[in-house]
Amino acid sequence: MDELGKKIVNVLNKEADEQLDYTTFKQCVRKQKVAHLLQTPILLLQLVCLFFDGKGIPHSRCKIYASIIDMLIGRKSQQHLEGRSVHQTTLQVFCDMMNIRKHWNHFIDIAKVAFEELFPKQGHAAVVFNSNSCNLSEESKTFALECGLLTKKKSKSFSARSSHLSFTHKSFQEFFAAIYLSEHEELFETVIAPRYQPHGNDEYCMNDLEQIFVFIAGVNAKLAETLSILMNSQLATMDLKELSYSSSPSCDLTRLMEFGLREANSNGLHDIKLCLHYMNFDVMTSGVDMCRRLLSMNKAQLVLLSVKCSDFRDNEVHVNLNVFIDVVSIHTCTQLRHLSLHKVDLGEHNLVLPDNITHVELYKVTMTGGLSVQHYTQLQYLTLQGMKFDDDFPQLPISIIHLVLIGVTMTGGLSVQQYSQLQHLTLHNTKFDDNFPKLPISITHIDLVNVTMTVGLSVQHCTQLQHLTLRRVDIGEHGLVLPDNITHVILDNVTMTAGLSVQHCSQLQHLTLRSMKFDDNLPQLPISITNIKLDHVTLPVRGVLGLLEHLENVPHAVTCKLEYCLVEPSSDHEQVYHRLETSTSLQFENHFLLPSPFDEYEEFDYRMYFKCWK
Repeated sequence: MDELGKKIVNVLNKEADEQLDYTTFKQCVRKQKVAHLLQTPILLLQLVCLFFDGKGIPHSRCKIYASIIDMLIGRKSQQHLEGRSVHQTTLQVFCDMMNIRKHWNHFIDIAKVAFEELFPKQGHAAVVFNSNSCNLSEESKTFALECGLLTKKKSKSFSARSSHLSFTHKSFQEFFAAIYLSEHEELFETVIAPRYQPHGNDEYCMNDLEQIFVFIAGVNAKLAETLSILMNSQLATMDLKELSYSSSPSCDLTRLMEFGLREANSNGLHDIKLCLHYMNFDVMTSGVDMCRRLLSMNKAQLVLLSVKCSDFRDNEVHVNLNVFIDVVSIHTCTQLRHLSLHKVDLGEHNLVLPDNITHVELYKVTMTGGLSVQHYTQLQYLTLQGMKFDDDFPQLPISIIHLVLIGVTMTGGLSVQQYSQLQHLTLHNTKFDDNFPKLPISITHIDLVNVTMTVGLSVQHCTQLQHLTLRRVDIGEHGLVLPDNITHVILDNVTMTAGLSVQHCSQLQHLTLRSMKFDDNLPQLPISITNIKLDHVTLPVRGVLGLLEHLENVPHAVTCKLEYCLVEPSSDHEQVYHRLETSTSLQFENHFLLPSPFDEYEEFDYRMYFKCWK
């Protein structure tokens, strides 16, 4: 957009008494923290014009739009201003906007149309609307067109002559609509609230209100507070774990509340109290002062708090949580259920949590006082990543259900057998010098990645285990004996001397093997199998033929995929394809094979890639 901005400045400089340069304009825009508005060409044009008029660039988004509209009205209607009465407004943003106040009847008529088209009684929001059917008098319509607030486009249809109107940019329509709503607060209960009530479908559907909310925050604190409550209610039915992610609606809502609070303060509304029960912010992009104030406002109702420091230039950057301690002590947030801290330095403070906390995630958190969570009897989900424990791993409450340890270093061992409610165990990049910890029989999901153990993994006694995922795991001399009722198994680059046995797993449905080698036949499969995937597996031709024979004999639907498998000897590949082509029960697709980035080129011709099913 810089090239367009420079061209606009050059054109205006030709008729200006005082020459201005684009660099000065950009510096002013950055100083006022509204540089994002320059990405819209029409706003760029109007901001440059505003700058040349000597009015400066306001810090408030509301004042920017009001100033642009006031400028447009003033340029087109100076001859009609003399003798007009000035509307007495309670909205501070319009106190100095004499052109708007002298044409308030037209302004509010246009605002009404903007609102009615964005929030129609039936149908969807419209940014282009019919000139004849819209609720706008001819006088106001002519006024809006002459001032450049609306644009008109005639229909090309010969059968139905009509014309359509639209605002110069959607954000202008949203500004007008926000002003109309703030002047007619009763419309919130009759139009806005019913339209955006949460429906329990775990979807956030407030995006079309976000810009309007910021405008309202700048003119009507009470209405902005009410609207923030409605927006928070949209998140009440969503999963707390998903709300802690950087791309979740809670992150968007936190940023929106920051914008709203900043806009309110820029317009003198300092007593505003915005509702934010799900706070998810990144200190590298958010204003710390705004976050502190939002925390203070919502201390008693805070449900989720996620603090991140995503500085990709320096992986060791940590945010010091002390900047928040003087405003809100986490343990006093009695409604807090989910705490997520990423690259946070707690300093000398111990992590003291509210008694009813259920989710805790700590990623590269540094603390002097250590971690103690045993007495939090409602804690169910604990995730620790990139942390070091000089002594034994801390004791957990008996209520723990999910335990995730990623890159955790511990001097002592890990004991989990005593946690009778533990169902999900995830261990990544973890080394056990002694035996792998004994598991409780309650375990249902195990996910191990790059785990080193002296004595093998024992899961046979885990009678409720359903999902097992092993990636880059060396089981050593001990075989892998699975419980009978397991349903999903993924083995990726798993080393084992004793081989694999799954025939006894009478409920096994999904089996994935990747980057493994079988010198003889594949393990015998149970009749229950429904999905098989072999990816970069080395096996003999007789192993593939045995697999196809098993698939033909199962009495139900089944799908099998071989992807880049090294089947030896390659001279016998035709036996496999002949078996597939002549089978009366199997259908197959012989996919066109492209070299895999994992393969050496000389091995490429020996790879097999097909999908079959029945």
